[in-house]
Amino acid sequence: MLHFLGRIIMRRMLPREIREGLNKAMGYLQSEMLDKALDCMIATLKELSTYSTSVLKEAKPSVQRFLHTFARHPRVQILLEHNEQALMDYRLGIEAKLAVVLEGMAKILQEQVQVKASADALSEKRQRQQSLLKTGLAHLDAGQIVLAEAFFQRLLVEFPQEKELLLSCARHLEKAGYLTEAGNFYTLLLARHPTLAEASSAAIDVWMRLKNYEKADEIFKHVLRVFGAHPKTLFHRARLYLLMEKKEEARLMLEDVLSKDPSLTEARALWEELT
Repeated sequence: MLHFLGRIIMRRMLPREIREGLNKAMGYLQSEMLDKALDCMIATLKELSTYSTSVLKEAKPSVQRFLHTFARHPRVQILLEHNEQALMDYRLGIEAKLAVVLEGMAKILQEQVQVKASADALSEKRQRQQSLLKTGLAHLDAGQIVLAEAFFQRLLVEFPQEKELLLSCARHLEKAGYLTEAGNFYTLLLARHPTLAEASSAAIDVWMRLKNYEKADEIFKHVLRVFGAHPKTLFHRARLYLLMEKKEEARLMLEDVLSKDPSLTEARALWEELT
């Protein structure tokens, strides 16, 4: 009974901010809130380091209880490689050093949380992508082209930076024989990624197969704006102009090609046919 009363009296000797800090730290720890528990204990230890030995002695059991509980937490055991004794060896007068140690552990634990959150977010992102793609392909296989396009375009809106994934959507449309839809999707993809050469060359090929020369020429204009007047690009555009029955424009373009690259034999052969 006297021992119990003595403990009550001693607890009352603890400054209020120390008592509350220790209680909060333990409460957070028991609630699995490691970050808040550590913040409270670190602040309390720093404050304790300024007090007399009598106060430190009174606070010691609470600090030890926290450290013992903290050291046995699964996440902390992994961090300590199951060497819990490294934290349990608490002695009076090392409060400031202990606070530094706990600050280091808090940083590592927070980094672990961030890494896990990033991994979870990436996993969720991949699952969402695969779900949209899978549903779109199912509609494509069923010949429900409007629905397939809707899901592919949803991918474009939600994941505009996933170039390979989006290219695959257009290629699936193309492979299934929906050339107009494929050409439109390649064109949409170019609007998001102007330098995506795979999309521009595929779009030109699709529009040429459809004999939609005007749309093919729009892609050529895009390529010239983005990549400049490369001789081979101009040569292929000149061939397009012949198909569009723009003979004079094609001849002038071929002259421009040969002035830039006289060694382009296929351009010279076509120019000689026209002159």
